[in-house]
Amino acid sequence: MEKQQKEFRIQNPFYSKTVVVCVMLFPMISHLALFWLGTQVESFSLAFKDEFGNFTLNNFSSVLSSIFTSEGQGSILKEAIGNTFLFFIVGVCCVPLHIFIAYMLYKKMWGYKVVRLAFYLPGMISSLMMAIMFQQLLMSEGPLLTLLNGKWGWGIPTPIVMEIPLIEINFFDVWIGIGGSLILWMGAMGRIPEEVLESAKLDGITPIKEFLHIIFPLIWPTFTTFITLKVVGILGSSGSVLLFTEGNYGTFTLSYWLYHIIYKGQTDQFGVGSALGLLMCLVSLPLVVLSRWFLNKFGEEVQY
Repeated sequence: MEKQQKEFRIQNPFYSKTVVVCVMLFPMISHLALFWLGTQVESFSLAFKDEFGNFTLNNFSSVLSSIFTSEGQGSILKEAIGNTFLFFIVGVCCVPLHIFIAYMLYKKMWGYKVVRLAFYLPGMISSLMMAIMFQQLLMSEGPLLTLLNGKWGWGIPTPIVMEIPLIEINFFDVWIGIGGSLILWMGAMGRIPEEVLESAKLDGITPIKEFLHIIFPLIWPTFTTFITLKVVGILGSSGSVLLFTEGNYGTFTLSYWLYHIIYKGQTDQFGVGSALGLLMCLVSLPLVVLSRWFLNKFGEEVQY
């Protein structure tokens, strides 16, 4: 019997390959089914269940009613919605800055090595450590406020994290985020044929016109994809709230509020949180489609 099985495997190499492939794929498929698909199904079902497991639509009505009230959970959700859109708007408005810095590094303009170090270095260090150092820099006895308040008498309120937490978090996120986006933009610019730039240079083009009329139109597909991905995560924009304030000082966002109710074990809010997540998905989907359609109206897919 064993001899026949060995002969079968030798004569049918596909059999042995199939077994090997199945054995290799099993951990991945089982992990995906258990921790992703299972979680998604459970989260979806929680949106239609009360705390006793009975079917209900009260979770959705609770979310919608809370948005239009200013008491209790409603005030937190209003605050979270405002902060979420603030983080999203700041992130989108900083995209031109990222592209300009990438162009500066791409063309190796004066001081580009210093700029590269300033924005690439934070990406090499843990975000947690960078957040701790950034907070220490702005503390009451920190070097920056000691210089500005003690020597120059600016009178900046301390601790600054309690006075202007959203400004501090947004500034930190912009600074930290530039390093990662530079890789994307410089990669897009690096694909541009040198012949195109050399021809424009022979025609006497200025750096500004080169950027506006050659560089930016050729990286437009990358720009469109980047903005589309930004819109996909529009209601998930959270910033470094966990690292800085943990939602205190009026810094709750929608995604952090969902994390907060899970982390704190607020089981009575799980259904409301699932309903909120489902509503966020339903709102984000048309925004993504509209933004993609709108951006495609202003540019074309460029092949080079």
